[in-house]
Amino acid sequence: KTGRGGRRPPARKPAGRINVIEAGRGHACRATLHAHPQNHSPSLAIDPDVRRLHLVWDTEDLRICYRGLDVERLRTRTVPAEDPTWLWIYCHDPDVASNGREIVVAYSDHMNYMKYCYHDGATWQSDKHLTTLNPRFKETIDFSPWLWTDADGVIHLSHVCLTRCLVYDSRWLG
Repeated sequence: KTGRGGRRPPARKPAGRINVIEAGRGHACRATLHAHPQNHSPSLAIDPDVRRLHLVWDTEDLRICYRGLDVERLRTRTVPAEDPTWLWIYCHDPDVASNGREIVVAYSDHMNYMKYCYHDGATWQSDKHLTTLNPRFKETIDFSPWLWTDADGVIHLSHVCLTRCLVYDSRWLG
């Protein structure tokens, strides 16, 4: 079929599918990591050695999902179909960062306070309260976590408050 002017209409992608695509010189690799129709807000982090990708997203029923992926498996198109790890429930807007040793995921809970979980190399440590530990954070609603790794491999968390008048930044101390 063709659309107006004899051109093909753009291909439709199924709603909610989490895809990862690597495009390089003369090649492109694609993998579907999760095909649930209610996926939202994907975020990606890459280890400093560029060997592993870390993806998080939330679902319509407010579950935070994680999936790690070896870059070499993506390049050789041998990405296994497997279910993601469910990190926590009743949360949304996740972000992820990795320094090659630890993976940190931050998200907003259903009351709009910040929470986080991390992978210490062996297991996931989940449902850690971030902005409810200090009374000064209880006066406002915090959301939109942004995780990033500096040149020294230290993971930072930045987020804003409801009024967007304050921006907080903290260092991950492990």
